[in-house]
Amino acid sequence: MMARAKPPRRGWILRHHAWFKPLGRPEARGGVTAAFSPPDLAGLILWCATDGTLWQDSVATVPVGGDTQPVGRWDDASGGGRHLLQATGGFRPAFYTNIQNGRAVVRFDGSDDFLRAVYTQAQPVTIFMVAKATGVSARYSFDGGGGSPGTAGSLYWAAANQLRIHAGTAQLATAGTSALNTWYVWSAIFNGASSGLWQNGVSLIAANAGANTTGGFTLGATTGGSVPEAQDVGEVLIYAAALGATDRQSVETYLNGRWAVY
Repeated sequence: MMARAKPPRRGWILRHHAWFKPLGRPEARGGVTAAFSPPDLAGLILWCATDGTLWQDSVATVPVGGDTQPVGRWDDASGGGRHLLQATGGFRPAFYTNIQNGRAVVRFDGSDDFLRAVYTQAQPVTIFMVAKATGVSARYSFDGGGGSPGTAGSLYWAAANQLRIHAGTAQLATAGTSALNTWYVWSAIFNGASSGLWQNGVSLIAANAGANTTGGFTLGATTGGSVPEAQDVGEVLIYAAALGATDRQSVETYLNGRWAVY
């Protein structure tokens, strides 16, 4: 007897549409796949990305819709409601489309622009940022606030080629390891003696940066808006935890998959 042909299998067939674009790379560093999303890790307290929701005013009445429009509110996608705000019109950064890997950025002019979310968060804290600084040295990319400005979870350009972190004790990276006008994925852990800074996944600082509690998060300047940095920012993530190496690398790979930095 002739063998009976097997009936066709039934079930769903997954097809990717032409418009589908994975957020991360399937080849993994830290175990991440294209399906990884920042909320997959516990402790996410702030997540602002330029493909999220942005408003021209701080009270969310006029949405951002195109190049050069001001950003008065950058919505927090973590669900925690820690939106980055700027109530003063002249201090608002601007939105620009198709700048890095086809994605939009929020551009800070280095003169007076900054955005701020006010909340209290004790250490440990892990902060990720995708950005390109374009200003001069001695400027703040971000600051945690609380107490004296610049001493509670800050990332600071000590020179045009050298970064510093500070949460009560200033710690410098080696001179020449960073450069202006260059895109980076920065990962900063503020956890007392176990603090550190990574640039594109490479460790720059591993030292005691202090144990100060943050009083929120200021993007583009210190807590009070002083010493602002000229920079393009694409995405910011903050976790109320000291992420281990595997989880930190997962976030770094996710961000690099989106922004094609390194």
